[in-house]
Amino acid sequence: MTHPDGIIPIAIPLPFALKSVNCYLVRGADGWALIDTGIGWPPALEAWRAALRRHDLRPRDIVAIYVTHNHPDHVGLAGWWQRESGAPVLMPRREAEITAATWSDGARTAQALADHFAAYGLPAVLSEPLGEHVQATQRMLLPLPEVTPLDFSAEALRPVSVAGRAFQALTLPGHSDAQLLLYEPATRALLCADHVLPRISPNIGVWATTPADPLRRYLASFAHLEALEVAVALPGHGEPFTDLRGRLAALRAHHQRRLEEMLTVVRSLGRPTAYEVCRRVFPEAQLTPAQIQFALGETIAHLDYLVGEGLLQREAGPPLRYLPTQPPAVGYEL
Repeated sequence: MTHPDGIIPIAIPLPFALKSVNCYLVRGADGWALIDTGIGWPPALEAWRAALRRHDLRPRDIVAIYVTHNHPDHVGLAGWWQRESGAPVLMPRREAEITAATWSDGARTAQALADHFAAYGLPAVLSEPLGEHVQATQRMLLPLPEVTPLDFSAEALRPVSVAGRAFQALTLPGHSDAQLLLYEPATRALLCADHVLPRISPNIGVWATTPADPLRRYLASFAHLEALEVAVALPGHGEPFTDLRGRLAALRAHHQRRLEEMLTVVRSLGRPTAYEVCRRVFPEAQLTPAQIQFALGETIAHLDYLVGEGLLQREAGPPLRYLPTQPPAVGYEL
C-alpha cells in the first residue's frame, strides 16, 4: 500500500516484543516534521542515520518533532533528535507531564509501579524484575526533551500546521491519557499512532497515574474517528490499512469477548484479585516481566469496566478483590 505523497514511514527497531515502531517523516512547504522517534539504543540510531542518508536529509532539516504519547518507543529519542536538529518537541500537555513525572527518575517510577500492582495482588517476587526493566528503559530515554505542550481537545478537531501542511489534531484516551492523532483532510490520511493498530489490540491498562475507567473512555473515543473520512490509517505499529471503521468494529468485538471472559473467570473464582484473573486469561509462563505488567494493567481496566456496568463490585484490600454483584444486574447483556 502506498503512503500519501510526502509522508514517509520509517521503521525503527525496538528492544521489545514489538520489534519496531513506525515513525514518520512529513515533508511540507516549511521543511520536514518528524512524528515519533523510537527509543535510545544503538540499532535505533543506526536506523535513523540510514534513513537520513536514504532521503538525503540532515537532522537540521527537521523543523518540528511531534511525539504522540509518553511511551518509551515513541518519546525515547526525542531528546536526541532535539539536540541534533534544534527543533521544538511538541506533545499533548498531559503526555508531556507524564513523560517528565515517569521518566525523570527510574527508581521512583519502579517503586510506584510495584506499589500500584501490589494493591491488585501482584506477588512481590514479580516486582523486582519489573523494577529492573523500568530502570533499564529509563536510561534509554535520556536526555529527556524540553517539551512545548499542546492543548488539543478530544471534543473537536483543531487545525495545526505540520511543516506547512494543513492537518487537524485531536487527543484521545485509552492507550495513554491523551494520545495525539493527526488527520490530513487533503489526503484523508490519519496518523493514528497506537490508538488503532491493524492486527493487535492496543494495550488499554490501568497504571498508577491513569484516570478512572480507561477502557470505557477508549471505546467512547471511537465516535470521533468514525466521523472522519479516512482513506488510509498510518499506525504506530504494523502496516497501513484502509478500513478504519471495520477495524474499530473488530476492536469493539475483541473487548466484548474479553469482558465476557473476565466476568466468567470472576464468577468461577468467587472473589479473586485482578492478578488471579490475569493468570487465568493470559498465559503467564509465556510472558516476560514487562509483559506481565501490561497484562495485569489490561485486566484491571476490563474489571473496572465491569464494575461500572454493575456486574462486579470491588472489595477493599489489600489486595483489592472483585466480586460478582448479588443479584446480577438486571436487564444488562454483554
